[in-house]
Amino acid sequence: MSLSPSPVSSTPDTPDHPGSPDPTRRFALACVGFLAVAVGVYLVFVTTEAGQRIENAALHASSLRQDSVRADSLAYLNQVSIVTFVVAMTAIALVGLLRRRAGLGVLAVGVMGSAALTAQALKVLLPRPELLEGPAWLLRNSFPSGTATVAASIGIAALMVVPDRLRWLTLVAAAALAAVIGQATQVTGWHRASDVLGGVALAAAFGCIGLLALTRIGYVQPSAVGRVNPRVFSALMIVVAGSIALGIFLVAALLVFPLLRAPGDADSVFLHTASNLVTFGLSTVVIAAFAWVIQPYTLGTSEAATAEEVVESPAMPPEELVDAAIDPE
Repeated sequence: MSLSPSPVSSTPDTPDHPGSPDPTRRFALACVGFLAVAVGVYLVFVTTEAGQRIENAALHASSLRQDSVRADSLAYLNQVSIVTFVVAMTAIALVGLLRRRAGLGVLAVGVMGSAALTAQALKVLLPRPELLEGPAWLLRNSFPSGTATVAASIGIAALMVVPDRLRWLTLVAAAALAAVIGQATQVTGWHRASDVLGGVALAAAFGCIGLLALTRIGYVQPSAVGRVNPRVFSALMIVVAGSIALGIFLVAALLVFPLLRAPGDADSVFLHTASNLVTFGLSTVVIAAFAWVIQPYTLGTSEAATAEEVVESPAMPPEELVDAAIDPE
């Protein structure tokens, strides 16, 4: 038995220790949760008459928006194209390469591509029962939103590849991107609220599948610096709560005061505004939930590499470094 002192590790306990969360279980449960959101939204709002009636009324109201408002939203959507998606993929891969985690960058790009392709396939394959009558443009199947999936997948991939210390900033940008693009698709009449939520949840689920693949090959390690500051989460949740509360208030006002429904299509306008607000908040929740899932870990680094970093950067500096720090002259 060797009695020589071992290097002092500055990393937290490994997942095998009782105090550390198990990444496989954590990522698997998150994946199931995100998929459950996507499936639940589809079943409630696409396959039921009540769900279709609510969302069709809200979608109809998009045509009543002012042209200037719709033009602004369309300007946002024009930024989400095949070209920008490819540029985003390249940037994600480059970040992984610069961090010497090229495999992580490639996997994150794969998450983006898989989510986008799956969204397009589901839009074709998933049935939308004809439970109501109306014009073809109002009854068309649009679940899930490919645009919302692309926007959310960019944010999800960015959260996976950025340095752990920058996750808080990336979270804010990713949540804003998903929420703004999702709302814009509704304002322009491209999509319903369920399409947006389904797309964002689908992107997060594919992100978790990528995390499970990383865990399988041993490239998920504990991290003490990846945790998002609670104040950032709190600020996001305040925005979420305000947005959802205002949406619920509009629906409640519509139900309590029938006179608000008196003008033609007034109920549709209320529903459309409320769905935009609620979707804005829930999209932010999904992105924040993904950030919460990954925050105890650093991604793309093996246990051997982590140990090597600890040896090269010992927690206890040698005496000469201490002396130099005290008296640099």
